[in-house]
Amino acid sequence: MTIQQANQYFAALPDGFADPAQLGALLPASVQQVQFVGVAGTAGKTAVARLLAAILQAQGIRAGVYHAGCEPLAARIRVDGKPVDEALLCRAADALAAHEELPLQAAELVAAAYCFGEAGCALAVVELPDAGLAAALPQMPVCAVTAVGPDGVSRSVERLAALAGCARKASASPRRSSPSRCSVNSSWLRASVAVSW
Repeated sequence: MTIQQANQYFAALPDGFADPAQLGALLPASVQQVQFVGVAGTAGKTAVARLLAAILQAQGIRAGVYHAGCEPLAARIRVDGKPVDEALLCRAADALAAHEELPLQAAELVAAAYCFGEAGCALAVVELPDAGLAAALPQMPVCAVTAVGPDGVSRSVERLAALAGCARKASASPRRSSPSRCSVNSSWLRASVAVSW
């Protein structure tokens, strides 16, 4: 498959939701070596994802970033600040095309994870248009949640927080002034993520 064919393949996929278990089954073994940082919320996901990836890269960490948008997928998956190797994305599209068709957002996330694993990324920041997709990724020890408005995404945010092991102790309110904190500790990462409502 060429890069033009890969971009056409992704552009033709339907919208909808996918079973995270189905997505996880499509990921190559190399994805198990990648730690993922999920970014969810109402607004600002792309900016936060790109900022986090830039911080990781500035620290010398081989990092990837995936964000949603109108550009071709090859421009929205980046490794070390550069567009993903088109051959990697073509291999990911070939692998996906050999299975049952996935909804667009799910297929893009699987393709991005495939590329990050095969490119040897230690960390990857992924924008999650549906927080339920986080369950498909093998290792997500931390998540970032952008501004959350009263538009019905709070359930999705709660699912993402639960997947990352964060328990929200108060109800969501756009007027709430003090942030909740969720700390995640591991041998290579110590992070504290503020969730502002």
